[in-house]
Amino acid sequence: MKSLEKKCEEINEGLENISKTMTEAILPYFEEKSIIEEEKEEQPRSKWEELLEIGIIEVQENRKVTSQRLMNLERNTDLLEQGLVSLVAQVGVLEYNMGIFVTAMERKENEKEPTEPSPAVDHP
Repeated sequence: MKSLEKKCEEINEGLENISKTMTEAILPYFEEKSIIEEEKEEQPRSKWEELLEIGIIEVQENRKVTSQRLMNLERNTDLLEQGLVSLVAQVGVLEYNMGIFVTAMERKENEKEPTEPSPAVDHP
């Protein structure tokens, strides 16, 4: 289970790095543009700003989905582990019952066989 948690952390770190990289790549453009825009009247948001916001939102949503999938995987792994424990117990009971069955069958076979007289032993 700890390996799943570690993978979850690694994935979240990767998604954060993607978000930071996107911001760092596009931020200088916005800073330059904001200086120019300060001189002009305030204008509506540009397509780049909208795309950046959409990208950040998608990264956050992907992070949530990934975390949910990892939690589901962990829960399913726990259920599988419980199922395997139950199966092992059932196999043990089956082996025990098969042993009883084989013993009963051997006894039944021995009862059906006629007893043969034992060979006479010569006594001096």
